[in-house]
Amino acid sequence: MNRFIKVNGSRHQFIFLFAGISLIGFFFLRTALLLSAWSEIDHTFRNLIYIYGAGFIYDLTFVTYFSLFFSFILLIAPNRLFHSRFSKIITPIFAFILLYGFYFTLVAEWLFWDEFHTRFNFLAIDYLIYRHEVTQNIYESYPLNTLLGAIFAAAALTLYFTRKRLQNYLLETELFPIRARFTAAITIAALLSYFLIGQPLKELSNNNYSNELAANGAYQFCAAFRNNKLNYRAFYALGDDHDYKSGKPFFFHLMTTSNHKPYSYPEGKIDLPSGQNRSGAVKYTDYAFKQFISRAKREPWFADTIFVVVAEGEDRSTEKTIRYDCTHKP
Repeated sequence: MNRFIKVNGSRHQFIFLFAGISLIGFFFLRTALLLSAWSEIDHTFRNLIYIYGAGFIYDLTFVTYFSLFFSFILLIAPNRLFHSRFSKIITPIFAFILLYGFYFTLVAEWLFWDEFHTRFNFLAIDYLIYRHEVTQNIYESYPLNTLLGAIFAAAALTLYFTRKRLQNYLLETELFPIRARFTAAITIAALLSYFLIGQPLKELSNNNYSNELAANGAYQFCAAFRNNKLNYRAFYALGDDHDYKSGKPFFFHLMTTSNHKPYSYPEGKIDLPSGQNRSGAVKYTDYAFKQFISRAKREPWFADTIFVVVAEGEDRSTEKTIRYDCTHKP
């Protein structure tokens, strides 16, 4: 195996360097999430082995998938281009972008966990549809400028401490057949991961917190993007908003976001200040709903209209079996 693939002296050291940084970052994120959910999980050695063991497999799987594209870039780039002045300029810039994106993902996943107590899922995908609302919500809820500045600093420090390695990697001269071995090995690993690694690996515990901790957020984001697609026009009938004027039945959907941070609402409507906590947001929702019904009563279509109010969100029970006595939504 050592004769087939020799890491030292290979341009693919770029991939192994960033893979190592990624695995370390995923480990510390998983540990931070575990500590935040410590009261919700079983404190057994077996459970910790499951969380970190399955988690490492998912981490490695994502890193393998992510590395596949770059392994082909390193494969086809001739030595002349690899050693050029252009490469020396673009490499640290591109490395910084990768590092910034990676650290940004870690912070984003922490914030997502803080809100939903889960890894990235289809909600993260669906919320991208409402870019303005979500972006404004995040901007109002968190010290965004401070977080982005911290991410920038972390990426810059990492680049500073790895700059000599990157410079040395650019001096390597590697024949095409040797480069092809690395690309072939990564391709085979990616194919094996595709056919052998799936969602069941993170569903081995009866505790949902443990299962989510055993997952990888970046991997789950990609899985949600691939598996959670809904063609609205194919599944929902569409109608004219003014059908009621001509006596035709109509459907109207209204979704509130008041139960999410930053819990802001107009001042002076209720006896609780805006932007403090969920209790105030819920109370304002009750007030707003009362106003909505009161105004709807003035409309000619009110007597023939059915109003359906439902809750939205995931169950946060730590067990797979949902307790309907405390989670039932009428």
